[in-house]
Amino acid sequence: GEVKALSADTTRASDRIGNLISGIREGVADTSTKLNSVNGAIRQVSLAASGIATAVAEQRSTAEDVDAGADRAASTADEVERRITDVARAGGTASSLSADVSKSAGELAVSARDLLRSTDRFVSFLQDDHAVAA
Repeated sequence: GEVKALSADTTRASDRIGNLISGIREGVADTSTKLNSVNGAIRQVSLAASGIATAVAEQRSTAEDVDAGADRAASTADEVERRITDVARAGGTASSLSADVSKSAGELAVSARDLLRSTDRFVSFLQDDHAVAA
C-alpha cells in the first residue's frame, strides 16, 4: 500500500514537473518569437531613420541650391515638395514602426511575467517537494 502511494505521488509529481517545464518551454518559445519580432521592427525603424537622415540631407542641399539661383527656384520648389513628402512618409513609417515596437515590447513584458510566474511555480513546487521529502 505505501509503495503504491509513493509511486502514485511520484507519478503525480513527475506530471506536475512535466507540465511546468512544458509551460516554461512555451514561454521561452513565445518570448523568442516576440524578441525576433521586436528585432525586425527595430531594424525597420533604423532603416526608416536612415531614410529620414538622407532625405533631410538632400533637403538641406536643395535649400542651398535655391539660394544659389533664382532661375532654378521653380524646379527646386517641386523637388523640395517631393522630398518633404518623402520625409513625411518616412516619418509616418517610423511612427507606425515605433508603435509596433511598443506593442511588441508590451507583449514581451507579458510573456516575461508569464515565464517568471511559471518559473516561480516550478521553484515553489521543487521547494515544497524537497520540504515534504525531508
